[in-house]
Amino acid sequence: METIYDSRGLAVGWLAGEFIYDRRRAGRAFLRGHVVYTLTGRHLGQFEDGYFWDMEGFAAGFITGAIGGPPLPLHSLRIEPGGKLIPPPRPAALEPPTRFVKRGCWSKADWSDFLRGLLDA
Repeated sequence: METIYDSRGLAVGWLAGEFIYDRRRAGRAFLRGHVVYTLTGRHLGQFEDGYFWDMEGFAAGFITGAIGGPPLPLHSLRIEPGGKLIPPPRPAALEPPTRFVKRGCWSKADWSDFLRGLLDA
């Protein structure tokens, strides 16, 4: 299990296997390969080299050891969820992923916006 950090270095959730959880231990998204999907099958972005990239190519979060993206902030200590993480159900159908170009900088949207599919304004 890896702690997920946002652009400010704050712990915002966990990556446990293929599932992404928020700070309340709720399953919010999952990975299929490098593609990030909502629990309803909507394509949110990519997870590559330790960075979570939104659909516009901006970095939305990272795990320890991330490389090849914007400068990493100093981040808080690794946190544990304080309880069991229960894998949520996955959808039967998935939206096909779209291609994007990594911009190499941080998204103006926060981590919760990323999980909702909201992009930079």
